[in-house]
Amino acid sequence: MATRMKAFTEPDQELIEMAVKGYTQEEIAKQIGISSRQVRRRMEKPSIRAAIKKYCDMMWENRLRRVANNFDKMEKVFLTLMDDENPYLKLQASIQMRNICFHGRELELSHDVDELREELKNLKEQITGDPVDDPADNEDDEPSDGETNYAEN
Repeated sequence: MATRMKAFTEPDQELIEMAVKGYTQEEIAKQIGISSRQVRRRMEKPSIRAAIKKYCDMMWENRLRRVANNFDKMEKVFLTLMDDENPYLKLQASIQMRNICFHGRELELSHDVDELREELKNLKEQITGDPVDDPADNEDDEPSDGETNYAEN
């Protein structure tokens, strides 16, 4: 499935990167030089939210790939923790393993839903002969105040 790239202004790219890294809205505002209210408004845009989700998913996919590549080592550590007498260690190890498994499944389902949406859009276009609008295209993402658009990488 081909993903169409959306153009973002340089400040929006910085906002996306900082949000993915876990910075607070106040920290983002200070770094970019805008108010935290402007950060909140920008983060409400569907295209910004989608980009943040996309990059978070990519980070998790990379982590899960590393986990899969080192599963033998991880399994040994996990089994060692489960044999420990400390119930807190057992609980924390179990919670972490569960979270990794659940998030991996969530990513898989998310990709399936995205593929189904794209297939549905293509079918609608084939049936009607008209292009189907992407809701993200309908928002006003034009740069203001002389900002320059840079293509998202």
